This record gives sequence, C-alpha cells and structure tokens, in this order.
Amino acid sequence: ARRLGMGLNFHAAKIIRSQFVEGVPIADIIEQADGFGEVFPEDKYTVVQTLRGIKKGPFGGPHVVGMTGDGVNDAPALKVADVGIAVADATDAARSAADMVLLTPGLFVIIDAIIGSRKIFQRMKNYSTYAAVTTIRIVTTFGLLACIWQFSFPPFAVLLIVYLNDGTILTISKDRATPSPRPDAWRLNEIFINGFVMGLWLTASSVVLHAVITYSYWTVDTFNLTPLVYQDNVFDGRGVNLTRYAETAGFCNPECRMLNSIFYLQVSITGQMVIFSTRAPTFFFLSRPSYWLMGAFVVAQLCATLIAVYADWEFTAMAPITWQWAGFVWIWSFIWYVPTDWVKIITYWALNGNPWRTVTERKFVGGLNINGGQSNMGSRRNAPNSRAYARASARPK
Repeated sequence: ARRLGMGLNFHAAKIIRSQFVEGVPIADIIEQADGFGEVFPEDKYTVVQTLRGIKKGPFGGPHVVGMTGDGVNDAPALKVADVGIAVADATDAARSAADMVLLTPGLFVIIDAIIGSRKIFQRMKNYSTYAAVTTIRIVTTFGLLACIWQFSFPPFAVLLIVYLNDGTILTISKDRATPSPRPDAWRLNEIFINGFVMGLWLTASSVVLHAVITYSYWTVDTFNLTPLVYQDNVFDGRGVNLTRYAETAGFCNPECRMLNSIFYLQVSITGQMVIFSTRAPTFFFLSRPSYWLMGAFVVAQLCATLIAVYADWEFTAMAPITWQWAGFVWIWSFIWYVPTDWVKIITYWALNGNPWRTVTERKFVGGLNINGGQSNMGSRRNAPNSRAYARASARPK
C-alpha cells in the first residue's frame, strides 16, 4: 500500500459491523479509511452504502462512489454503487450488476474512462452555456430594438444566423476540453445566470451600436462611413435630406436595408465569438480551441461578412455595405467581446468563489490519482483518530 501511494489507514472489517468505535461514528471511520481487510460481501455493501449517504461530496451532495469487482461476492456492492465496474475476467453475476465492464486487463483503463467522460460533460456544459447566452442575446436584442425604435429585422437574416451558428457549434464535439479533477454536476442556476448576464452584455453592444449609428455622426466624422442617421424630415445646412430610416413592416429604403446588413453581421460575429468565452474557465486566450472549432468559426464569419458586403436582397430587405463598414463592425464587436470574460468571471465569483482555484486544480489532471467522488481522498500518513481505529481493529473477536 505504501509503494502504491494508497495510504496506510487500514482496518479489519469487523469494525464495520459496529455503529460507533470509542465514540467515533462508523461513517467517519469508513470515510477516512484507506482500506479494509477480511471483508465479507455484506461488508463491501455496507461500506459503499455508507459512503453514498455521507453529504460531503461534490457541491455539498453525497459522495459519488465507484466499486470494482470480479466475483459473485462483489455483485451486491457493484449494484448499489454509483458506478459499478466489472473487470475483464469478471463472472456473469458481476457483469450483470455492474454499470461498466472493462474489456482489457488491469484497472488503469478506468482513469481513461473517467477522463473521457468528464471531457464529454465539459463539452456539454460549454454548449449549454453558449445556448443560454445566444438565446438571451437574440431575444432581448431584437425585442428592445423593436420596442424602442420599431426596428424590423428580416426573418431570413435570422435564419442565416441560426444556420451558421449551428454549423459552427456542431464542432464543439471535437473541441479540446480539460476534465475536472473532481466529479462535476449540472448546476443549472450557474448556467442560466451566466447566460443571462453575458447575453445582456452582448445585447448592450447592439443597442449602443444602433444608437451611435442612427443618432450621431461619430461614425461619419471619425471613420468617414456612409451616414445612416435616423431623423425624419430634417435637412442639414447643405439642403441634404437626412431621413434615413423608414418605420415600415415590409418596405425599406436603401439606407435601412444597409442597417439590416450591419446588424446581421454584428449579431453573427458576437454570437459566435462568445463560444470562445463560454468554453474557457477564465480568459478565452488561456484555453486554446480545437482546429475544428476555430476553422468552423473562420468559415462561418467569412460567409457572414461576404453576405453583408455583397448581398443585395430586396426580398429580405438587405443591401450591401462597404468593406469600411464591415471592418468597423468587426472592430466594434471585438472591443465589446473582450470585457465579456470579465463579466463571466465576476458572475462566477459571485456564485462559486475564486475561479482561478478551478484552473489550478485542472493543470495536470492526467497525472493525478483522480478523485472518484470522495472530496478528501488522497494518500495520508495518518488520519484523525487513527490510533483509536487501529486499536479497535486489533481487538480479538
């Protein structure tokens, strides 16, 4: 046990059949123990069942208990464990009671299975957070624009955004993911709150952009872009009509159609950029995405930019914008995207505490003795009250 780094706090199994040992609850002894000897099938069952009932596991819940076995005597414990694992040469009884059957000799493959499953969970969690962000972002953005400015965004443009976003997000199944060193769980409040806060931030980027474009000449004076100012029946000093926007359901002047293309591009860019933030525990540049995800993002946004610059579709009220406008939208989107990580970090800190602690724990998961559920599991020279446990284990029957 010392050579394997398993710890030395071992006991005879007879103490499991007691409720207390020298005033110490048997549940505490089982939790702190590194192993038991001379066990019967009912002793294995008791150990697994006791650990599952202790509320000191991940996120304040019970321990997630795994059990390996190969014989009929292991079947009861395999059945009651959260994850029952039958080894390669296990009996039919053990295989039928287990949740997982190993096909190769040895137990090291269990670590590969744990790492693989936690990577899959991390990808699912990243997708769920991204879906929450984009849903809040699109609904609130166009809801506010419609209520405040009677802005009618073309439905066909929404379909284009959805198609390109879905095509990109499919590649998250091939994305790099860092597994958690401890069992994870679905914390829906964290996903929804993060999605709501980040979605509102991206909504603000679009609402402010609309106000800047249609109620000021900043883009014209600073970047020499085409004016799209929204002022009904107002003329400038040169006698040029400044009316640029038509509040109609189905008809739009050319400037209005350009505004639709601008917002199509801006919503598409920020809607896909945010995936790089939702997949990273802290800052997006500290977590390198897969080539699949990065390539899909580049292709999708190249298509979105070309559509905004060249598409002249009267049926959906979209007109081509200049490359200068496209460059401005890209810069605007990136400037608003960078603080998104801070919004996410502050929200996470308010809900769960320091996010950098999680990053530190994930640094080298592949080389760790992965904790299968017991939050205090590890190699210990001594455990609390170990002398009392040792005396109890050594008592004659």
